[in-house]
Amino acid sequence: MKIFNVLIIILFFLQECSGQNEIAVSKSNKNEVHFMNNIDSAIMREIASITVNNFSKLEHDTLTKPKLIEIPLKKCTDSSAFFEKGNLYTSEIIVNICSENSRIKEIIYLHYKLGLILPDSVINDINISRLRDNQCKVFRSEDKKRIYIYILNSDLKNNYEVIWIIKDDKYYTRAVNYLSLG
Repeated sequence: MKIFNVLIIILFFLQECSGQNEIAVSKSNKNEVHFMNNIDSAIMREIASITVNNFSKLEHDTLTKPKLIEIPLKKCTDSSAFFEKGNLYTSEIIVNICSENSRIKEIIYLHYKLGLILPDSVINDINISRLRDNQCKVFRSEDKKRIYIYILNSDLKNNYEVIWIIKDDKYYTRAVNYLSLG
């Protein structure tokens, strides 16, 4: 019976994590943002407030800067970053990012008792030499409906930012923003 329950849980996670669309962000050096999918305007504003260049080509004059709550980084090593928000009695939000062999190995999100492991398909193409505390951040929207897991990174060819978005405790999408070198 326990094996059956485990299989049901695994199938549920696979169903919830599959078929997610990625926000396509320009690979040009002009910091232009191209959204291929219809994206919620609140998410678009929140992503813009996190990025290095604040997506300067967005109509920032008409957008009010959203308030995001940063989840505190509790521990960071070369291969892991651990974020936690809570109190003495319970952890409200936990995010753990692990890397191995210059790749993101796993990203785990916990909200009270609900757990989510981001699918390999949205993390396995991210190269990272080591995690640094000033390059990893986690934010929560003011309405508590969205979590943004942010990593600023560079490889031999590009500087880039990756933001994984969790909406209503389900993996929603990710945004990749390539930055100009220099």
